Amino acid sequence: MILAKLRLKRNVQKVLNKRPTLKSTEITDGSIQFKFLSEFEGLLNNDWFDAEYWLSLKKVTGTSKGRFTTYFIETDNNNDESVEMVLRHYYRGGLVRHFNKDKFIFKNVTHSRAYLEFELLAKMWEIGLPVPRPLACKVKHHSLSFYSNDILIERIAGAKDAYNLLLKKELTPNVWNEIGKTIRLFHDNNVFHADLNIHNILISNQTDITLIDFDRCEFRLSSDDWKQSNLERLKRSLLKEKGLNSNFHFNEQNWHELLAGYKE
Repeated sequence: MILAKLRLKRNVQKVLNKRPTLKSTEITDGSIQFKFLSEFEGLLNNDWFDAEYWLSLKKVTGTSKGRFTTYFIETDNNNDESVEMVLRHYYRGGLVRHFNKDKFIFKNVTHSRAYLEFELLAKMWEIGLPVPRPLACKVKHHSLSFYSNDILIERIAGAKDAYNLLLKKELTPNVWNEIGKTIRLFHDNNVFHADLNIHNILISNQTDITLIDFDRCEFRLSSDDWKQSNLERLKRSLLKEKGLNSNFHFNEQNWHELLAGYKE
């Protein structure tokens, strides 16, 4: 086993600093359904989910490239406040992606990947967990009972993903400790992250940790088994990157520092 079995007390939801309820609106336009925060009412339309639209307006402030490209965008809400957004399209994984790039089987809008992630992010944000606000999502129904979808989420100001930071330098023991504490915070609130890897951990203000990419994630009944599995997945991710990049700054001591924070 990658980890010794962690013996943790069964925790009730940890009390967090709750935030205001996010008010949202839903609109149907033919085969497309939108869900978005009320602060974008009267502004948001189908173009908002098209990177070319934002590029034409010179509103794209950056990109993040993995298997596909994610776009960073700056715009205003209906209160004339500047908002930084991340535009992400949902793509298929596994072998299916070779013949079906981005279509999913349609049941109803509330079961779509984007809608579920929007709802989960909203609930986590409201109870005080360190996640970005969901801003808007789009679900397009295609023929033959398929759909495609996109999501816009808030960009965390000044945040860098831990993977790219580790390619450049070592993280301090305190940062590893904070990563562990943050993961424990999600686990204590029974949040299962389906893809907890080093790419989905953001660091800002030196020690502020945010988790991202909650596609296929959910609230679960508390269980040491899935929490343990979550941690093991993260360590596999770290070891994989270490194997692929000789300059990736990770060692066993770092993992112990993370676990020390997790077990506090």
